[in-house]
Amino acid sequence: MRFQWLIGAAILALLLQANSAAQAGLIGNGNNSVAALFYLGASAVPVVTSSTAPYTTPPPSEIEDYVNSMGMTTNTPPPTIPASFIEGAISGSTIGVGDTQITITNKLALPFCSTSLPCTDVFTGFGFVFFGNVDITGVTVDSASDPAFSPIAGGLTFGATDIFVNVAGDNPAVGGELILDVATSGVTPPPVPEPRSLALFVTGLLGLLAIERRAKRSSGATNG
Repeated sequence: MRFQWLIGAAILALLLQANSAAQAGLIGNGNNSVAALFYLGASAVPVVTSSTAPYTTPPPSEIEDYVNSMGMTTNTPPPTIPASFIEGAISGSTIGVGDTQITITNKLALPFCSTSLPCTDVFTGFGFVFFGNVDITGVTVDSASDPAFSPIAGGLTFGATDIFVNVAGDNPAVGGELILDVATSGVTPPPVPEPRSLALFVTGLLGLLAIERRAKRSSGATNG
C-alpha cells in the first residue's frame, strides 16, 4: 500500500509540474517595475518615447515618488510591483500598483485641471509605463471607483506596456478612488520534460510497482 501512495504522489507531482505556470499579471516573475506619471494641462495625449525619464512626449509634469528600501524618497529607478507611490506635490494623489489593479486616491480638494472649471485641458491625468515581461490586454474602471473620479469619454487608453487615463475636469472628494482593473496575457508555458527524463521517471514507477507485486506474491506464498 505504501508503494501505491508513493506512485500516486510521484504522478501528482509530475502533473503539477506540467500544469504550473509563471506568475501572470503585472507582477510577473517579481522583477517587473512601473513608473507612475502625472500630467497637468498636457498639450496632447502622452506617447511613450523612451525607456528612461521623462518616458513620454509630452513629458509629465511630475514623476511620482516612492520610498525605497533605504527609506529615501526617489522616483528612480522605477519600483518593482507591487508598488506604492506617495502623495504627489502636483497630482495630490497616492497610487498603488498591484498585480491586477491600480488604485489612485485623491488627497486634495481641488479639481484635476490647469484652469478654472469648466476644464478645457487636452490631457490632465495619469500615465503608467511598465518594464519587464508585461503584456497588457485590457484596462477597465472598477465598479468600486468614485463616480466623480473617472476617465473622460475616450480618456482611458493602453498599450502592451503602458496605460494613460485622462481625468481632466474631475473633481472627486478627498479620499475618492479611481480603481483600474488590468488584464494581462503572456503566461509562460511550463517546461516540457525531456523524453529521456520522462522515460526514466516512468521506468522508476514501473520498478516500484513490480517490487510491490513481488512483495504481495511473497506474502501470499508465505501465508499459504
